[in-house]
Amino acid sequence: MPIINVYRVVDRKGNLIGEYMDKKVADIVDKRMDAQYDLADKMQELGLELTEQQCEALGGWMVEAREDIKDVLKGLKDIPDDEDAGASDKPELAAAS
Repeated sequence: MPIINVYRVVDRKGNLIGEYMDKKVADIVDKRMDAQYDLADKMQELGLELTEQQCEALGGWMVEAREDIKDVLKGLKDIPDDEDAGASDKPELAAAS
């Protein structure tokens, strides 16, 4: 009788995300879920008026679209400090309303 290893990936609420025969695939899915939840937590820390489910969905989209997002952000540079640029204040990013 053969022994079959099955790797189960669950979300933070214990719901089954998937079952995988390959540990590498299960680890990839698990890391993607961790990234999705980390992003969702960061969005909730911002105080945006989004539900937990909306933050998780947006975090999931960000994980899926990471290459596109990376391309958009690639050319950005940090705003220099006051001393470096002689500016009086750093501009604040406006929150979407």
